Amino acid sequence: MLFYETKSLLIGEGVSEADLRKIKAAIATVPEVKEAVNILTMHLGPEDILVNIDINFANGLSTDQVKEAIDKVERRIQKQLPAVKKIFVEAESLKKTPKGRMMRAKRRL
Repeated sequence: MLFYETKSLLIGEGVSEADLRKIKAAIATVPEVKEAVNILTMHLGPEDILVNIDINFANGLSTDQVKEAIDKVERRIQKQLPAVKKIFVEAESLKKTPKGRMMRAKRRL
């Protein structure tokens, strides 16, 4: 059993659906986030998870407000899943995001 668990970690397995729901719920609590377009996860070790998120933020936010919102996202994810050690957030522009991609993201959240 340990071999299979270790092998899946070596391959870079993503988080479970339950943990992905926790990440999405944590992101949804940040009012400055308009939507999370793409969430990628990977186990780097048994208690070490990497999360990469493309986020569309509300219009009109200053650079400082976006930084503060990113900090909120990170803290809330780590509160829900303490094993998340590394979080990378890409601030997406609504103008650059294809409409179909935005629609799929809304259904995922």
